[in-house]
Amino acid sequence: MKRTNIACDLLVIGGSTAGCFAANTAREQGLDVLVVDKATAGQSGAGIMASGFWAVFNEDWGMDYDSTLAWINANSSYLNNRDWTERFLQDSWGTYLDLKRWGVQFPVPEDAMADFFRGNIATDEDDPHTHYGIVPLSHRCVTPALRRYGDSIGVRVQDRTMVTDLVVRDGAVRGAVGFSLDTGEHFRFEAGAVVLAAGLNYFRSPGMHISGQTGDACAMAYRAGAVLSGKEFPDMHMNIARDPMWKGTGELYPAYFQFDDAQGRRIPNRGFDLSVVSAVHAGFGPIYWDFGKCTQEELQALDEYRKKRNNPKETERVGLDPHQGGKFQMIGGSAAGAAAAQADGLWTRDTDGSSTLPGLYCAGDCCASWMWGAIIQGPPPGLSPAGVEGKRSALAAVRYLKDAPRPALTGEDYAPAEEHMTSFARRSGGFDPRWVTQLLQNYTMPYYILHIKEAKRLEATLSLVGFLEEHMVPRMRAEDPHMLRLAHETENMALNAEMILRASLFRTESRGWHFREDFPHTDDANWLSWNQIYRDDRGKMTLGKVEVPARWRPERPVEYRPWLAWEHGDEAQWKK
Repeated sequence: MKRTNIACDLLVIGGSTAGCFAANTAREQGLDVLVVDKATAGQSGAGIMASGFWAVFNEDWGMDYDSTLAWINANSSYLNNRDWTERFLQDSWGTYLDLKRWGVQFPVPEDAMADFFRGNIATDEDDPHTHYGIVPLSHRCVTPALRRYGDSIGVRVQDRTMVTDLVVRDGAVRGAVGFSLDTGEHFRFEAGAVVLAAGLNYFRSPGMHISGQTGDACAMAYRAGAVLSGKEFPDMHMNIARDPMWKGTGELYPAYFQFDDAQGRRIPNRGFDLSVVSAVHAGFGPIYWDFGKCTQEELQALDEYRKKRNNPKETERVGLDPHQGGKFQMIGGSAAGAAAAQADGLWTRDTDGSSTLPGLYCAGDCCASWMWGAIIQGPPPGLSPAGVEGKRSALAAVRYLKDAPRPALTGEDYAPAEEHMTSFARRSGGFDPRWVTQLLQNYTMPYYILHIKEAKRLEATLSLVGFLEEHMVPRMRAEDPHMLRLAHETENMALNAEMILRASLFRTESRGWHFREDFPHTDDANWLSWNQIYRDDRGKMTLGKVEVPARWRPERPVEYRPWLAWEHGDEAQWKK
């Protein structure tokens, strides 16, 4: 197979929001930047869909720094990394200005937003818009504009190329290997530094949009020796059962976030992921989205929200009109395997996205900054942080490259990574990766594994996933580049599944959106801490704790927050 060597100052793996921010920032600082994306940079990744709002903090809009920080700390169950939270508060407005400068068009004038927030800062502690603001975005408008700007200033982009492994020399990350999805051509990438911005992990469930990621960033970082963190705090998401691939729920549910159980009882919104799944667990599914219950005020709010999003096609194409009523069955767990934003990915040594490996930085969904702690906060919680992290990681890489040695890589440096990259293609027989993925989905996607958790179920699933990793994954076959991509994605998803299961077993308490039936209460004495996930000297996955600094701990123990549906009403009525 043809092999091509490509050199650059900064290699950015992943071309969605975080990757584009990193690439554009580094290029503006004079670096030779190459973005490699498995699909199409600017048109793929979670950022192309998670574009409802850009979260900002601006004291000129009437927002108070101290009260905002205190609210985020409390809402996070005090598991947020306060340094990163403050980076968001201090840097988010700058990333909004970057979006404007880079050509993103906003549907609402800035003056109108300022006027709104100056008179409407909420005080309800459960309101996700409390204290900081949101800038509405037109649907699918952010990353295409970032890609166009990058093209205009000389950011190099290589689309449809899957990076499988990082290359480490003298303890520092110096490059990567990958292959073309179209031709199978092999690539050796040599770089002074690398920014990982390749998203998080879903298990390719049928109810999540196709931009869902496969955990490639975490997998390649783990294999290279980096320390990871998080993964036990799940993000579920829901879609309507009749159109499971439709992401247009985002065009409606922020304005009408009301769901009923099979008996017509309204499920409380607070902590909707666990509230909804607990109703199913108690035998009161399926769950419905009933527009027949909409009031005139709610219908008006829906119309105004769709107008604000400036893209009615998302709802029109599936014939969903709230004014016509309709009762739609929902499917849950469609983001199975996904973690709450900023609670999954590479452990960062600072607020510059520095990993535990020199020369390797991270940003976006694969960066465990712990900015929000144990629960998703604000809509959408990953988009603006991706900009903050992408920008900071690029500037850190610029500083690193001023003094970092750059010895030329040799064939021996690339050999282990290339051996792994081509392993599935060299097999003449073996398992089809699509079947192995289906088995992985069947093991991990049920709500009673990753959402309503319990030790015996987690251990049983971990045993099954371990069998896949040990027996089936190494024996997968790939006859062409497409199948080779699927094989690597399946391997990465299985590795992420092991991390999720081990992290969920490790945390023997319930906190935020991590719920253990066998440990249903919050335990600050033992678990006001973050985990670390790493490969030990024997090659075994190992977990450890890093305690939240004493200066960030609350004066009183964190109270258990009632997430389950029956905790908001008559328990006997719900559970009978």
